[in-house]
Amino acid sequence: MSAARYNLEIDRGGALDFSLRILDALDEPVALSGGSTAFKAQIRAKHRKPLVAALTVEPSPAEAPDGTVRFTLSSAQTLLLDPNQKYVWDFFWTDTAGTRRKILFGDVTVVANITYLS
Repeated sequence: MSAARYNLEIDRGGALDFSLRILDALDEPVALSGGSTAFKAQIRAKHRKPLVAALTVEPSPAEAPDGTVRFTLSSAQTLLLDPNQKYVWDFFWTDTAGTRRKILFGDVTVVANITYLS
């Protein structure tokens, strides 16, 4: 299975919060909690460049996993992003068997604010 392209548009200085539901080939929710399941999503200027921001990725809802993961960046993290810079991102999931899968990738556009935020 190939990773899907999902481009992000982030308001500089605003919190980012979105969810994704992962389904198997039969359109059933994938169990994402328990064991050594791990998630990793990062924003960089380019491949192999320094990390710009790491998204927090958690199963949601934690008490009744339904294949949904929640991605967040704080307003303090997005304030550090440069609207004049091009960024890319990707999201990996490592299941309990240790199999690592690239689920999403894409471009990141940072939208500048007119109002000054400090």
